[in-house]
Amino acid sequence: MPQDAITLKRAAQELNDLFSGAKINKITQPSQDEIVLFLYSKFGNARLTVCVNAISARVGITNLDMQNPATPPAFCMLLRKHLLNASINSIQAIRNERIIRIVFDGKNDFMDPVEKELYCEIMGKYSNAVFCENETILGTLRPVCFDPGKERILLSGAKYALPHSQDKTSMYSEECLDVLNSFSGGDFADFIFRKIVGFSSQTAREAVFRKYGKTVFDKPIPDSKNFQKFLINFADEYTDKACVITINDKPSDYFFCDYKTISVEKIFFDHITDAETYYFDKKKILREKTELKNRLNSIVNAVIKKETKKLQIINDKLISCADSEKLRRYGELITANIYKIKRG
Repeated sequence: MPQDAITLKRAAQELNDLFSGAKINKITQPSQDEIVLFLYSKFGNARLTVCVNAISARVGITNLDMQNPATPPAFCMLLRKHLLNASINSIQAIRNERIIRIVFDGKNDFMDPVEKELYCEIMGKYSNAVFCENETILGTLRPVCFDPGKERILLSGAKYALPHSQDKTSMYSEECLDVLNSFSGGDFADFIFRKIVGFSSQTAREAVFRKYGKTVFDKPIPDSKNFQKFLINFADEYTDKACVITINDKPSDYFFCDYKTISVEKIFFDHITDAETYYFDKKKILREKTELKNRLNSIVNAVIKKETKKLQIINDKLISCADSEKLRRYGELITANIYKIKRG
């Protein structure tokens, strides 16, 4: 799925519209890499999940009931201490970054109003959630070992810093036009993906295809300035129904709009948050069913292996005792005629 800055920005805008001003009633941590905030907003009750799992990292809504551990983990207790009964001020995506910043209106130890931030870094296997107060780190969902060679230190008490910027150009900058003019031919979508920050390869291909109807060129594009405006419009203002790609009735991917470059069965939603919720909840249900199936298969196979071994032992004993009836008769004859047997 294209968890790029463009998709995250649109998702954050919708979440902000839904939950700005929402009050936090409950906080749980059903797994080591997921936090669930139970909210009461102007639209009713909802569950906002922050997941940093490598294959399902996201910030979004969930409708699933999850079992919680008997003892809450440390990060969950930290959030409960600072955020219970607090309210959400805003949910925003940081420009050109795969990071969503959730700002809370809370209180400090002296009951003075204070803003607290939860930075949700959606970066695949490097995903993390960092809780801060006045940009000072209070804790992280994923523990980070101290490494002097790292450019960032994600430890309690340190100042939060954004990840090191990529060697790419922002589509909003003046340098973007120079980058577009440097294209001399070839796969233009791949060129956008490598040179312009915020685009996944799929989103770059979709943007180029929507503009030109193709992605490969044998010469430079003639309208670089117009294309830069088109990219900004596509990223910020383009409105279309979100969709989920399904293969054999199973969700395979989701997009913030109807990607013309992907021609398979799609389910359409009015909002990207709805598509995201459907996709991740469905995938989680299927994954849990698969895990349960594999676990049961493992248990059954272990029992079958054990009983097969016992059966083999029993069969071996039966084979070794095949002459037992004849030997029993011999024994009875000897016992009956023991007086006839001479010593030696």
